[in-house]
Amino acid sequence: MTRAARQPARAPPDADSLFTELGTPEVRRFMWAPPPDAGAFAQFIDWAHAERATGKYICYGIVPRGETHAAGVFELRQLQPGFVRGELGFVLASRPQTSDR
Repeated sequence: MTRAARQPARAPPDADSLFTELGTPEVRRFMWAPPPDAGAFAQFIDWAHAERATGKYICYGIVPRGETHAAGVFELRQLQPGFVRGELGFVLASRPQTSDR
């Protein structure tokens, strides 16, 4: 389904697409509440960059094959120092599957 995971996500192009793709009811029911608007998604992306620099968080944007903007994310969050314990999460846009491989 995806061409590759891209790191890091870019704001604002990815903020706009992530707000649109992940704000649908089909996706929201499976995740924590997403940022309330594209501007807040851009702030989340900036925060993710800062947390990555400290070694506490990693977030990859997922770009579907043939597209240029993120339609989901994979994230890894440190729960204990040194990543003794961590949390992995992901969310993808709800789209029909295509067979154009």
